[in-house]
Amino acid sequence: MVRTNISSNHDRLLHMAVTATETKLTINFVDNLVKLMTPKELQIKGKWRRHTAFWIACSLGKLEMAKIMYHKNYLLLHIEGDGCPPLTIAAKNGHHSTLKWLYSMLPITPNPPFNSWMGSPFMKHVTILNCVGSGFYGK
Repeated sequence: MVRTNISSNHDRLLHMAVTATETKLTINFVDNLVKLMTPKELQIKGKWRRHTAFWIACSLGKLEMAKIMYHKNYLLLHIEGDGCPPLTIAAKNGHHSTLKWLYSMLPITPNPPFNSWMGSPFMKHVTILNCVGSGFYGK
């Protein structure tokens, strides 16, 4: 079931699970699903929406669910959906706690080895504008 598309949008179970309200039960469910998956499987995007479950969790502010996936595969931080990384979508959608956590997970290197927002001046500007637009500037 973990490796099967379960919706007409070709989403997998984890993609659907991260849309649920974060409760002890749903967080535990996501944790158990992630334990059944390989790190590479966490990088799979839904075929219709083209997002990873991690990106969806970040876009919805599901911080605990995002942390579970990140700890299994830190590369999720750099996988874009709709042309923007998880950090940018968290800022755009106003999820301050998720944004702060994602930012704290970014590597502190002058030349990151990944194609992430740090390597793109455009995405830096978009993320900053989203932070201002969401009222995070100065917090």
